[in-house]
Amino acid sequence: MSRGAALILAAGAGSRFGSLKQLAPLQGKPLLQHAVDAATAVLPDHVYCVLGNGATEIESAVNGARFIAHEQWASGMGSSLAAGVDALAEQYDWLLVMLGDQPAVTAQHLQDLINELPGFDCVCSRYGNIRGVPAIFTRGWYQKLTGLRGDRGAQALLRDNRDLREIELAAALWDVDTPADLTRHQDGKRS
Repeated sequence: MSRGAALILAAGAGSRFGSLKQLAPLQGKPLLQHAVDAATAVLPDHVYCVLGNGATEIESAVNGARFIAHEQWASGMGSSLAAGVDALAEQYDWLLVMLGDQPAVTAQHLQDLINELPGFDCVCSRYGNIRGVPAIFTRGWYQKLTGLRGDRGAQALLRDNRDLREIELAAALWDVDTPADLTRHQDGKRS
């Protein structure tokens, strides 16, 4: 199989959370560490996190990933994704794009996406009635991804494309935006 890497987006301020969300404790480790651990289980030594807000603190607390600094992180998720893809495009044939705040996504979920990749340019998750990340993008998508700006992330590109593979992944529907979301996950309630 071609060469791939995980690209975890974790640059935002987490303004609705009220503090550095990436380091919020969940089950004995930082929230971001859950995404890194899942990615490392399927792509050891090829896990990268795009960081912006709180980068120094995050780098010292999270293990198992390499870090991509994004100085314009405040301009939105689209720019963070573009920066990550730009940094890795020369080295990898495909990128597994993830969010750092979806702790219910497991290594098995990621492996299921990877298993579906042969024969497709893109494999994405479907949850609720939307297509989203985690998703795998091959080189043919890199130009579109590096053109993203502001808060427009990959979801708009996925929505408009018909030639891709979808995998149902209800676990990706739940993310952590507020302290209440984190508490619900700790209590095992994801609604």
